[in-house]
Amino acid sequence: MKNNRFTDHFSHNSRNFSVSNDLIKFKERVNYNWEYFVFSYYDLLRVDYLTELLMVKLKLNTTYSLLFKLCFGGSIFYMSGIQIGLITKDYHNMYHYNNIKRILESRIEDIISEYHTNGYPDVIILMYKEVVPSPELVLKKITKVDINKNIFKFWDVKDTFISKYLPLTANMSYFGNLLVGSLKDKYLNKLKRTISYSGGKIPDYLKRGNYQHLKLFLKKIKGTGTKKTPLNFYLIISRCVEDAYIHTVLDKNSGTVMYEVKDIKEDNYLFRYVNNKKIKIQITEDKLISISKDMFLTH
Repeated sequence: MKNNRFTDHFSHNSRNFSVSNDLIKFKERVNYNWEYFVFSYYDLLRVDYLTELLMVKLKLNTTYSLLFKLCFGGSIFYMSGIQIGLITKDYHNMYHYNNIKRILESRIEDIISEYHTNGYPDVIILMYKEVVPSPELVLKKITKVDINKNIFKFWDVKDTFISKYLPLTANMSYFGNLLVGSLKDKYLNKLKRTISYSGGKIPDYLKRGNYQHLKLFLKKIKGTGTKKTPLNFYLIISRCVEDAYIHTVLDKNSGTVMYEVKDIKEDNYLFRYVNNKKIKIQITEDKLISISKDMFLTH
């Protein structure tokens, strides 16, 4: 039987190298302000590996500090120079990401020359932290609102109000990590295979010729990556239809549609139509304006 689950494109467990006790100790003492990812030198040689890794790990509209630590012979560590500053705006700048790769490759050569290491590093550790995070959303969830209980059931509005699947904003930089280029194609192709393996029908918007019209976001929802709390992700596909954006939230592992809305932006207002519940909410950046529901009267 074919496995219909995604294999994460960037997984610590997928690396084909041994991790020494020194590396384990390094992980344990990393400052909690820093996040890190471990990969091999051979990964670095792969076309687009580092640029795609940065795409998956870094959020938009955020200022980062990056450090690379190198491990030689399983136990000897060197810092590869000073911190690298990076500002992500509302898109991924591939030129800057490729420049970071060139800087890292140059620094590796400098360390090999200066310290006469026996070959290239076995392991490279990317350390990164947010220096200036993106502004926090003011409206994270809607609480303490009076609704007509004859029209709205609690479960009708619960997911809409707490924005479990999708932030209550039209600013897509809050949706998760934006995937572009070949990495977007890889994730969409995996999604289609997953849907096919489970016997589902692939929607028209996922046809290969429509990829260029889609925005794809990877959103982490829970987990730390350990066996006890494995990572879990949603995929958010956004597409423009006439004057509206349709956002479809899918479980990354099963391809199941979890949530779908249609957003229309008019002036300073966002009108969000929750398709499967016929609910429409009107919000600004900091408050709920109105909530309504389509109803059909029978004679």
